[in-house]
Amino acid sequence: MKFEQLFISGSIELSGDFNIAAHISDVAGIISGVPRADALIININSNGGDLIYGLEVCNAIRSSPIPVVAIISPAAESAAALIAASCDKSLIIENGWIMIHSFSSSLEGTYYDQKAIQKHNNILHQAMINILKDRTGLKPTEIEAQLLNNTDTWLSAQEAYEIGLVDGVIQLGTDIREVVCHVLKE
Repeated sequence: MKFEQLFISGSIELSGDFNIAAHISDVAGIISGVPRADALIININSNGGDLIYGLEVCNAIRSSPIPVVAIISPAAESAAALIAASCDKSLIIENGWIMIHSFSSSLEGTYYDQKAIQKHNNILHQAMINILKDRTGLKPTEIEAQLLNNTDTWLSAQEAYEIGLVDGVIQLGTDIREVVCHVLKE
């Protein structure tokens, strides 16, 4: 099986460690048109970043004609957790973790400006719920209570597996390519 690989590390921002402007074309190029591989592996070690840029990556992944597998080693936090949740399969190293939380925003301007911003925030929040619902099978109310509550929700590899955020936990020292081949056959 032939794989393409992409590495997401550091902050997901326009000019951060994972410069989204430079890499979204990589994601789109790998998963659109005539695939150059049987699957795309996205290696994630990120503290997250800008939700809108993260959703752009999620949308590219969800439109992929080839399977996309996330390998979380060790961290997928915030927007990076949503990227991992958008993949066809998501795996996490045994000493890894996921952090999910509601996004931050601020309101400025007139009363009507603030109403418009709140509508936009509701749209973003619903997009997060939809991704998490599709991945875990949880109801929106369960997602709100367990994952998008008023604090950061930190999950160990095992807890992420139990709630359905990942499809498996990879033991240290395991051949990642063999594990990916195995989960793609399931």
